[in-house]
Amino acid sequence: MVLLPKWFTGVLEGFAPLFSARVWPQVQLLVVGALLSPGKRTVTAALRVLGLADDPRFGTFHRLLNRARWSSLQASRVLLTLLMAAFVPSGPLVLGLDDTIERRTGAKIKAGTALLFASHEISVVRKIAATSGSPLLQKLNAGMNSLTGEMTTLGTALKGGQLPTGGIEKLNADTEAFKAQAAAAGQPIKDVRAAIGNF
Repeated sequence: MVLLPKWFTGVLEGFAPLFSARVWPQVQLLVVGALLSPGKRTVTAALRVLGLADDPRFGTFHRLLNRARWSSLQASRVLLTLLMAAFVPSGPLVLGLDDTIERRTGAKIKAGTALLFASHEISVVRKIAATSGSPLLQKLNAGMNSLTGEMTTLGTALKGGQLPTGGIEKLNADTEAFKAQAAAAGQPIKDVRAAIGNF
């Protein structure tokens, strides 16, 4: 039996009603183990750091999470209440939400990321071209301007899961115009295709 400090059990007490009396001691141990374990916060890591890797109840701790009969939404409400009491005991509470930490996947997201990366690379090339003494690079620099803008606009939209009407056609048209300008200046651009998935 692991004895926990009274101040710690006092903080956790708000979560006790969410669990049955039978599993509550195990929940407290998992929380302590998760706080103490370095690296990934898995059940195994939590039990290992507490010296309970060989505990005969090992499987019971896993079942506590994979047969969740408790509500994570209610637990988040309790956590928010505790955080507000600790950091904003009075006065207005202002929340800033940012969905960019949400992991997004899919062909559109990959394409958007690729376009934003390409846009950044072209911006770097434009800076070099603008400061170079080469008349050819300075001439091509103007054509890269609209290309960068289109890539950024389309890439941002794709990363957000949107496919703007005519966005790809406009980017293709700008790309072809830039290639024609480069070819007319005696510096043809060779296409290099990269697989980024199908739309």
